[in-house]
Amino acid sequence: MNLVLEQRSRRHFPRTCRKTSFSAILCVARICDVTLTRTHDARAANEDLSHHLPNGKGFVNPWDSFREPANSSFGMLGKILMARWNRKTDPQASTEEGIPKLRPVDFEALAKSSANANGMALTWLGHAAFLLTLPGANILLDPCLSDRCSPVSFAGPKRLVQTPPNVKLDELKLDAVVVSHNHYDHLDLPIMQNLHKNNPDIIFFVPLGNKSLLTDVGITNVVECDWWDSYKISKPKTTATNWFGKSDNSVEITCTPCQHFSSRTAWDRNQTLWSSWHIATPQKSFFFGGDTGYRSVFEGDNEDSVPTCPAFRQVKARFGPCDLAAIPIGAYEPRLLFSPIHCNPKDACDVHVDLGSKKSVGMHWGTFGLGFEGPREPPGVLREELKKRGIKDTDFVIVDIGETVEV
Repeated sequence: MNLVLEQRSRRHFPRTCRKTSFSAILCVARICDVTLTRTHDARAANEDLSHHLPNGKGFVNPWDSFREPANSSFGMLGKILMARWNRKTDPQASTEEGIPKLRPVDFEALAKSSANANGMALTWLGHAAFLLTLPGANILLDPCLSDRCSPVSFAGPKRLVQTPPNVKLDELKLDAVVVSHNHYDHLDLPIMQNLHKNNPDIIFFVPLGNKSLLTDVGITNVVECDWWDSYKISKPKTTATNWFGKSDNSVEITCTPCQHFSSRTAWDRNQTLWSSWHIATPQKSFFFGGDTGYRSVFEGDNEDSVPTCPAFRQVKARFGPCDLAAIPIGAYEPRLLFSPIHCNPKDACDVHVDLGSKKSVGMHWGTFGLGFEGPREPPGVLREELKKRGIKDTDFVIVDIGETVEV
């Protein structure tokens, strides 16, 4: 079903929507029993647009924390190949101790959690794919669930561990799918087509420039967002109650900054936007890191003295500390190539602190062999880093695929 847009009188719109005629007319959409309301328009609110190229044909990371490698030609390639040669662990090795454990999703527990208006439950489906269960919505994030993260089904990085056996796409009662960017290990188009086919009412949230990728294959109900754009999903109130006896089932979804890049081919680099996401109910908040770097570290650099990405401190300043966060910890070697765009465990701890996260979950590891560090390295390095900093390992956890964390 396509978005059915409601016209409402000007006085009912949020203040940030009043500056443009488009926002003043098309601010609220109703899909069956779900109401979608735009609550913050970044452009109308004069947010910083320094991540937009002046010609309007692409995007950049606007901070000193992002630098392109200086020697990005044959010298860089040689160092990368040498780094791979020197690694003792094959990143595609599928050893029992080298990949995350797999367990079935406890859907009965998720149903109980969704009935609690103070609840929030996050289930890891592998790599950066999560099921977020809230009193007001069930949201799937970066659902790369195919056997390969590749433009073709017969080649490319192959899944080292399967998705939970009891996760059936046609049985998931989803309200929204949230995507961080267009890389194949995050935007799995065949999976998204199946999700739309099974439930045409799902709302798909994507960063700027990615809408046509979905609509070109028949996916409707696509909401395209710039950094700091916010939308609220509202459903009829249920019997779920919170400590105050209220039952507000609204969920606010905000597109937030991160440090990465985009491309689906060799010719479209950074033509579409990348993002993290902040998702909040009236009681709880969740941050999804998507795919992000934190600092650029090259030969001769001191990691502790180079600039760091301010995006996560900005998120905390705007929304306050989050109750739960999913932060990438893998695909970081070789560092001279991946540091601008992928977090290692040290970076992930910094992101955790910058967000003021009460509890974080490590992701982007062990599912596909994307980095040279090997599939089992990130959790161990993360635990060492947590111990070094005095952060409790219960505050930044490693979970099994299919495991749920509740806050």
